[in-house]
Amino acid sequence: MNDGNFTSVCKTLSSSIRYTSIVFAEVDGGLPEGWQPHATERHGFNRWMRQCAGLNGTRYSSAQAAKSDMIKLLCQIKGDSMAQLNIVKAGEVKSQNIRGLPKEAGQIKRIVSTENFFFNVDEIEPGHSPHHWHTHDQYVHEGVKVEYPADFEEIYFVISGQGVVQWKTESGEVKEQQVGPGDTIHMPPDVVEHQLLNNSTETIRIAVVGVPPPRKTPV
Repeated sequence: MNDGNFTSVCKTLSSSIRYTSIVFAEVDGGLPEGWQPHATERHGFNRWMRQCAGLNGTRYSSAQAAKSDMIKLLCQIKGDSMAQLNIVKAGEVKSQNIRGLPKEAGQIKRIVSTENFFFNVDEIEPGHSPHHWHTHDQYVHEGVKVEYPADFEEIYFVISGQGVVQWKTESGEVKEQQVGPGDTIHMPPDVVEHQLLNNSTETIRIAVVGVPPPRKTPV
């Protein structure tokens, strides 16, 4: 298929997301469960499929006749439309202050943020925490309400420096454990109140991953 025909096919596919998803489902092994189109929609679907498959220059008398080539076409498009790599250079990342604290307390570098997760590298100065005592519930800061999903999980990986992880038991007792380079802290869903505190005399650097990211809305 030449580039012109391929472009035309892509445009036709994008004209009906519903139909495209139905055929992609067939490619992946079956139609969506419970999908039973009425006669009008089935007629439109068949006509659309003949139109897409026919863009390769072949005329089809029925949707069934076009189905084999349509499946091949969609497999090709799926392969050609895979996501590309996203490389973030160190100089492209902007630092921001820790929430509610001046620059001298440390810096947070939000390197990647998508609908599915976020990845930071935080640099925390002595006597400070990247996120003071908190649970993964919700808070308001500078006119923005931040709400954590119920299944939110977070990981801290200590790159360099020393600190102490502190958390509160259900009875209110504070427990703590020292952490250093190579150590990992996992905060599961519905985690207790906690914080990572830099109780050393040097900067602590941590990699932070959160899944799925909190929802932010103006208030």
